[in-house]
Amino acid sequence: MDCSTITRRRQERPAPAAESGQEQVLSLDSIRPSPENAKLYRPVDPKDPEIIALAQSIRQYGLQVPITAGQVKEFELPAQGKAKRTSTNYERFVWEHGDLVLELEAVPPETLQELLSTAIDSVVDVDSFNHELDQEKQDAAFLATARRRAQAALAGIGNSEGSP
Repeated sequence: MDCSTITRRRQERPAPAAESGQEQVLSLDSIRPSPENAKLYRPVDPKDPEIIALAQSIRQYGLQVPITAGQVKEFELPAQGKAKRTSTNYERFVWEHGDLVLELEAVPPETLQELLSTAIDSVVDVDSFNHELDQEKQDAAFLATARRRAQAALAGIGNSEGSP
C-alpha cells in the first residue's frame, strides 16, 4: 500500500447524534478546543512586565496568603518578634503591617486550610473551573476512543515482509 492510499481522505459524512449508551464517531479534523477556554484564560505574554514580576515573586517567595490584623486578633496569635531591619521589604512591611511578626505555624492547620481555600475561592470562578474540568474529562475520553480506533485501523500497516 503506498502513502497516497494511507493519506487519502474519505468524504466526510456528518456523524449521527449519539444515542444513550452509544459512542458518537467524529472526524479527528472536527476536534476543536473547548470554547470555555477563551473565557477562562487569556493569552499570556511572557514579555509582559507583570507576568515577569509575578513569576519572579512566585519563584522567590512561593504563593503567599497573608494573615490579616483582624485574624491575628481573632485567633489570638502571639507575636514572634520584630521585623528584620535588614530585610529589603522592611520599610514597606512596617508601613503596611507594623513591626511585629508572627509565624503561620501558630495557626492551627485546619484554620490555615480554610483560609487558603477562601483565598483561592475569592479569585477563581469555581463553577467555570469545575465545568472546564468536566469538559477536559470528556475530551480525554473522546481522544482515548479515537486513539484506540486509529491504532486498530493502522495495526497492520508497516508490518508486512520487507518493511523495516
